[in-house]
Amino acid sequence: MEHATNDLKEYITDQVIPHQRCNVNINPDHITMLEGTKIKKQHSRKRRAHKSGTLSRREYAELGLNTLPTKQMKYEEALPLHNLWKGYVREHLELREGA
Repeated sequence: MEHATNDLKEYITDQVIPHQRCNVNINPDHITMLEGTKIKKQHSRKRRAHKSGTLSRREYAELGLNTLPTKQMKYEEALPLHNLWKGYVREHLELREGA
């Protein structure tokens, strides 16, 4: 341990400009040495296969999404809901009937 501390002191002293090395005062109580430690190799993380958020063409076809529905909503069926919505908006925006 003492040998490692001396090596560290020499290294630090060598980093200082030569004419100021006599002013370097290293307190041994401030040195913390870690023994038996080695740098672990960084393991590359294996990529996990993740499913895409979009459907493939095959999945799209299997779900039947590329066929048009035979029964569609008619304009006349949506008209009462549209009129209800218009009344709701008029009421909350305080609009007149003709506006």
